Amino acid sequence: MLKYADYPVLMGDGFIGFDAPGLPRSRTYRTPSGGPAAIQSALVAFGLLKEGGHDH
Repeated sequence: MLKYADYPVLMGDGFIGFDAPGLPRSRTYRTPSGGPAAIQSALVAFGLLKEGGHDH
């Protein structure tokens, strides 16, 4: 699934030591943590949201 995703994201608090053949590492983002802040950091990393771009 991650191999074909437009924006592959691994949550920082999961998949420890995860390695998948064919995983597009050059465009895969691993969040620094889990939860809503992790989703926001992934959106920022892919340029889909400006840093601090949501207030609620």
